[in-house]
Amino acid sequence: MQIFHVSEENDIQVFHPRLPNRKDLDQTKGLVWAIEENCLPNFLTPRNCPRVCYHIGAITSDIR
Repeated sequence: MQIFHVSEENDIQVFHPRLPNRKDLDQTKGLVWAIEENCLPNFLTPRNCPRVCYHIGAITSDIR
């Protein structure tokens, strides 16, 4: 599996894990946000742009 980190910062040299603020996560383990290739198109627009993404799959109907 390929994983990707998407950022608006183009000069990241090293990924530094961050401790999560969420109470349902282990707050002693640092995390780096990454996504798999199937989700990559959802993150290829700037954050302030509305986005709607869909993927055609094996159970997608052909209604026109």
